[in-house]
Amino acid sequence: MASTDQSGDRVLRETTWVSVVVVAVLLPALVILWGLPAHTKTLWAWTIKPAMTPIFMGSAYGAGAYFFTRVSLSRRWHTGSAGVLSAAVFAAFMLVVTFAHFGKFNHGNAPFLAAVAFYGWTGVYIVSPFVVAWLWMRNQRTDSRRADPGDPVVPSVVRYFARAVSAGAIALGLVFLFSPTAANDIWAWKLTPLTAGVVGSFTIQVGTGASCSRSTSAGAHGDSSSSPSSSLRPSSSSDRSASGARSTIPTPAPGSSSPASQHSRSQSSSLFRAMEAKPLPSTAS
Repeated sequence: MASTDQSGDRVLRETTWVSVVVVAVLLPALVILWGLPAHTKTLWAWTIKPAMTPIFMGSAYGAGAYFFTRVSLSRRWHTGSAGVLSAAVFAAFMLVVTFAHFGKFNHGNAPFLAAVAFYGWTGVYIVSPFVVAWLWMRNQRTDSRRADPGDPVVPSVVRYFARAVSAGAIALGLVFLFSPTAANDIWAWKLTPLTAGVVGSFTIQVGTGASCSRSTSAGAHGDSSSSPSSSLRPSSSSDRSASGARSTIPTPAPGSSSPASQHSRSQSSSLFRAMEAKPLPSTAS
């Protein structure tokens, strides 16, 4: 479970428990949408066709369940920060999509499980944008802003590429949200305005996560001078101080020599002088 350490980078207890609740909500969605895509009329908040759309949605909810399981078990907040923020953004867009197409839902006039799915869907997307965003802001204050040993270190060019992908994903998601006709022209199967909005929200979520990489030197736990790469997390002056404090071997200044090298050169000079002073043996003609 989450760390109980009261200092530094940690997952708060409330973040852990909300993550568990999110997993409990997402797993049934995975089972119904991915496992039973032909039965959304009797099992889901609205009837979804063709079957590829609920399969796509179910796989995305399955990925979300995996991610929030990792958050609930994590000791460090920074490993899940970007994903939690992108989940809050996704939920906010899904709230807009839900009320923009509210007439497409079954409104409880459906078999029992489908009615439960409708009320669950509506309640989740009314509450989750605000709760998840609040948790992200609250937990973000615990971020020590220091890289841990083994944290990913990537070159600047990779981060710039990720941000370009992020901008493209967000722009594409907005197209799906506001122009379902254009979405159908580029998507692999037919989408309704409602499902185009759902797919667009998932795409914006991916773009938001990809935009969250942050530049720094390799940080307190590595030798930044040996690599031009940049970590996904920022360093601080305290990191650099800690790194310097751990170094116990003095480094000679440029142009100077260490005592060992000076002693070696002195021995070499003495040997040279001895060889010059010794006369060479004469040879018989």
